[in-house]
Amino acid sequence: MSNTTAGARAAAVVLVVENNVLERLATAAELRRLGFEVLEAADIAEAKTILRSVAVDVLFSNESLIDGRQLGQWVRRRRLPTRQFWLACAEAQPARRPRPC
Repeated sequence: MSNTTAGARAAAVVLVVENNVLERLATAAELRRLGFEVLEAADIAEAKTILRSVAVDVLFSNESLIDGRQLGQWVRRRRLPTRQFWLACAEAQPARRPRPC
């Protein structure tokens, strides 16, 4: 007998792909707090392994991740029913000193 209630929706499965372990852990923790089921991958190869074996609803990654765009294309070519969310993170830039006129 299942311990789920009738009509209850399962949590969406999110795959977080991030090579920075601290950022990946923080993102995964926040998504879990929001009620998502979260899987984690440290790189593209690991993400592909997970995507081949698990139905993932959302792929969540940093756009600057090496080969990140190739992973997105790989998902589309396989017509996986996976939505993709890519973050474009900007590094903090040092303040520029004003130039005299």
